[in-house]
Amino acid sequence: MKPGASLSLQMHHHRSEHWVVVSGEAEVVNGEAQLRVRANESTYIPARNKHRLANPGKDELVLIEVADRFLSWRGRHRAASRTATGRAPA
Repeated sequence: MKPGASLSLQMHHHRSEHWVVVSGEAEVVNGEAQLRVRANESTYIPARNKHRLANPGKDELVLIEVADRFLSWRGRHRAASRTATGRAPA
């Protein structure tokens, strides 16, 4: 992820994620918590937790995302994304 970049606020009903920072520094919103995750550190994001990833540093952020997907009864993955204002995108 490029310096200064960020992802929109997200929430997955049927998928948890584990983010491992390889290099750089991540600013993470994980539920109600806001934390910094550095190289060789990780954070676990349970299903249904709102989360966001940003790179506040001057160097590129490299991370590994491991997703544990729980399928809905229709067998499809569902995700809800929110804009910075908290509204669903149009």
